[in-house]
Amino acid sequence: MAKVDLDKLFNSPQPKPDWIVKDLISSGQMITFGGEAAIGKSIFSYHMAMCISSGRNFLGKKTRLGNVVTFDEENGGPELRRYLWDAWDGLDRPDIATLGARMRIESFSLASERDPYATMRAVVSEHKPILIVIDTVTPVCRLASENDNAEATAAFQKLRGVKAEADPEAAMILLKHTRRDEEGNISIRGAKAWVGASDGMWIHHANKGRKRKDGLRNTFIRPEKVRAYGLPFEIKIEPLRTARGGLTLNCDWIPVE
Repeated sequence: MAKVDLDKLFNSPQPKPDWIVKDLISSGQMITFGGEAAIGKSIFSYHMAMCISSGRNFLGKKTRLGNVVTFDEENGGPELRRYLWDAWDGLDRPDIATLGARMRIESFSLASERDPYATMRAVVSEHKPILIVIDTVTPVCRLASENDNAEATAAFQKLRGVKAEADPEAAMILLKHTRRDEEGNISIRGAKAWVGASDGMWIHHANKGRKRKDGLRNTFIRPEKVRAYGLPFEIKIEPLRTARGGLTLNCDWIPVE
């Protein structure tokens, strides 16, 4: 970190966000992204990663072309392959060579490592991503107790160290599961430190009612914590199958009042 030059800051134009995905995630942020199991957090994240890696718009929003690294300790081989194929086909099949060069996926590569953070730092240092996805935090960070604030704070700081090895403007998304209390309120599962230390928090909700006949669910993502350049919209998502069986994510961006 360097000393902030206040004279330079106050004699310059108003700071503006440097978006990685416009209106969604900006440079340097660490975002906690929560939702129940199988609601679509991973699908959302892989679509976004593929759009950034191929320079395509994500849900209608402009992206910055760059490398992406995903550490996936959540989805087994069959699930992971299906999510990737669904996103690739749903995005009209981006160039495979471009994705292969820019999009790196580490699938269950940390479980056998003595120090998962050292492995992550090495991968990130080599690939220099502008976005790092942690799917999900508990297995990636090997948390012994989800409710331990001290353990969560230490893990968060180590993840900051991982991000520091990336592109200087890289962002990180931390996928977490949620819990529902007796009154039906949904919150991030585990220690409150994950929310407190994050630059923003999104919660992925399922629409009320039964699943659709095709087995898919309409969902929405609502920002629950917003800092300087947080998500200013609620994102309503309608997944649809393509003629070839892939998955598109149609959406509406609703301004949050």
